[in-house]
Amino acid sequence: MNYEKILTHFKNVRRQGADRAMASCPNPGHGNGNGDRKQSCGVDHVEGKTVVHCHVGCPYEDVLATATPPLAPADLFDAPKPQPRKVNGSLGKLVATFDYHDESGQLLFQVRKYQHHGSKEKEFRQFRPDGKGGWIANTKGVKKPLYRLPDLLAADPARTVFIAEGEKDCESLRKLGLIATTNCGGAGKWKREYSETLRGRRCAILPDNDGPGRAHAEQVAKSLAGVAASVKVVTL
Repeated sequence: MNYEKILTHFKNVRRQGADRAMASCPNPGHGNGNGDRKQSCGVDHVEGKTVVHCHVGCPYEDVLATATPPLAPADLFDAPKPQPRKVNGSLGKLVATFDYHDESGQLLFQVRKYQHHGSKEKEFRQFRPDGKGGWIANTKGVKKPLYRLPDLLAADPARTVFIAEGEKDCESLRKLGLIATTNCGGAGKWKREYSETLRGRRCAILPDNDGPGRAHAEQVAKSLAGVAASVKVVTL
């Protein structure tokens, strides 16, 4: 959807340039249910996509769902979001899998990374166990905790927790002997409950070097403020 069209779905829009704007967050739960009186929702245009993020920490899905009229994630692309290109019924080569577990170590779902044939394009899909040794290609009704949750809970609470954007980066950090986690789904998908998991911990956020990455880091930092023992955004 066109950026200018997307802006019409928000109230009290204040332009900050051709590709940047602030607006009132439409989420009724914003500010403990008191509403947004400070135009806390960023609506930015970055590389062919509109990035919507509430600086107070309202979930990305709630902001889109309560816009007027509501927006879907696919609406944020200038052109229709590219569909996975299947080759012989396949998304491409499966290059990595990342398992998400609950507090007790039970497998909840799996994120799979595919590399499209003949290109550098990648696709991420989520699957849940069917209870019979197989998989179901969706995560309907599945709780989505932080990545590597059991390791995080078992770690020395005095150690710094590094919050990356993506499971691959978490694994790279873990190979260095660091405590690392992330949220599934990438930028804009941080939930308030994740901050509670990190209550009292020292946190270092490592943003991706792009507009959505920086906006995501800001969202996470504000969500952790007053919850974590300390919060730092480390720009590499």
